[in-house]
Amino acid sequence: MGWLRREVTKALGHNKSLQDIADAEAARKRAIDNFQDLGSQAITMSKFGDQGLPVWVEEHHSLPVDAIVRVTGLSDKDGEAMYTAVLNGDVDSLRPLLAKYATEPAEPAAEPAAEPVPEPVKGKGKGKEPPAEPAPEAEAEAAPAPAAAEWELVDRYGWELPAVAAACGHLEALELVLDAGCSANAQNAYSGRSALHRVADAGQVALLEMLLAKGGSVDMAAKDSATPLHIAAGHGHLDVVRALLEAGATVDLRDVCEQTPLLAAAEAGHTPVVEALLDAGAALEACDENGWTPLHHACVGAKGKEAAAFGALAALLVSRGADPERKTRGERTCRRMQPSLFEAGGAVHTALQVLAEAKAKEEAEAAAAAEGAGE
Repeated sequence: MGWLRREVTKALGHNKSLQDIADAEAARKRAIDNFQDLGSQAITMSKFGDQGLPVWVEEHHSLPVDAIVRVTGLSDKDGEAMYTAVLNGDVDSLRPLLAKYATEPAEPAAEPAAEPVPEPVKGKGKGKEPPAEPAPEAEAEAAPAPAAAEWELVDRYGWELPAVAAACGHLEALELVLDAGCSANAQNAYSGRSALHRVADAGQVALLEMLLAKGGSVDMAAKDSATPLHIAAGHGHLDVVRALLEAGATVDLRDVCEQTPLLAAAEAGHTPVVEALLDAGAALEACDENGWTPLHHACVGAKGKEAAAFGALAALLVSRGADPERKTRGERTCRRMQPSLFEAGGAVHTALQVLAEAKAKEEAEAAAAAEGAGE
């Protein structure tokens, strides 16, 4: 086996012992695990605290790869300092860095001069001149929009600074980078998601309002066509859903799986969100790519520990007019998915009884009114 050991050490480019090689491999794996742990914290929107720049070690090659993969228009030192400041919400360090690379705000376009109004000609028998119209009040000048930043900084996950600040919950840092010219609509190079998607995922209403006020697109679609409303609805963030709806979000846009925000909320069992979307005009019988309606998702989820919650959701959808006999593309009905909901005492059975009683009462009242009119 001596030849094999020699070939291995030769291929590795050194003459270290096997124990040294094993130690180096263990250290490399620890570096990978440490960075991936930091990355998972970023993805789950947790706050970092005081962190330095992590360095990821490329697996199989032992090559260090910086957290920042693209810096344009900044020195490497300033880019690292700026990224770290945003990561930690350190606005005192961030302000001078942004000021160093600041660009002049865009000047608003000058309005054309008003044409002079000719004086009316006095003629015989024309009477007095009409009273002059009061001059319109001058509107307050709007603050000039910040010029687009002449620099760019992207981390290895494809996120720009607004998304990094939004993910960490740093409101003041987010405002600073947006005022410095960073776009509120910058999209991730891999997923196409924006800072709005990240705050919708985290349920951060204040950051959402900040992004919308700074020009964020309320219906920004990622590469899977998911909008911030899809994300917020699927995670059950009622306040974010309401804020997006008030900002004019389109309620029935579809993602790559043909899901609407209502379908996403129903699949996850978020009854208050479902109710808010229905009140906003969401399509009750919208189907995904498998032909499943919100009621199908509610019925299939009504089992185990979640039986009561999903059962209540199914009852709500039926009370709003959802068809319990509608079939999926696989010819499955809600009754077949969860028979217990339709048995006596089941949530859907009770909701159907209430609907039937209400309908019978309405018909009786209509018949009595018709009979009274006939007399």
